[in-house]
Amino acid sequence: MVRRIPELNPKDVAQPTLFDTHRFHAFFTTNDLDTLAAAKTHRAHAVIEQVNADLKNSALAHPPSGKFNAAAAWLVVAVIAFNLTRAAETIAGAGLSKATTGTIRR
Repeated sequence: MVRRIPELNPKDVAQPTLFDTHRFHAFFTTNDLDTLAAAKTHRAHAVIEQVNADLKNSALAHPPSGKFNAAAAWLVVAVIAFNLTRAAETIAGAGLSKATTGTIRR
């Protein structure tokens, strides 16, 4: 399956590309889903990747210790803080729906 996504941030390059208005993402699936259900599942995976990137750019950027228990406690606190921040974003309205945790904190 190949998904076509509009290019929102075009880059200035010396040699122009053939398809510069869209990006193409190919993926394989072994699920017995129809095309729309498989695409929806693929998009849900992208949401998880954004959550991981957001956590890595905030509290998980520098764990406090090399000790396993301390790092595990830090992870739990980081996820709780992330969920509380997302809850505050939901209460605040749609204006913050694309904001990262660092932006909301500022």
